[in-house]
Amino acid sequence: MASNDETIRYGAWRIYYDPPPIPIRTLDWTYVHDDYDGAEDSGDRRCGYAPSVEACKADIDEMEAEAIADHDDSRPLMAEEEAMVEAGLQRLLAAKPDAH
Repeated sequence: MASNDETIRYGAWRIYYDPPPIPIRTLDWTYVHDDYDGAEDSGDRRCGYAPSVEACKADIDEMEAEAIADHDDSRPLMAEEEAMVEAGLQRLLAAKPDAH
């Protein structure tokens, strides 16, 4: 497990330990995309909270898979969708065994 001040890289995402001052431990880990806007009116949802690093990674994988599955080829990708699709594809290519 990461120390409390360590940031974990997961593709274009950062995961870090930042527990809120409440007794519930389900929000201890934060994940955020490198290109996250953060403005309330931006509609950018590339951030979240989870109880563990593994749960953060699962949430990220789910968001990236949804971005790929939900894309309508008749319209251009929004910047945040494009970044998630690219990150997901890069992770898939990196995990693919060498075919040599």
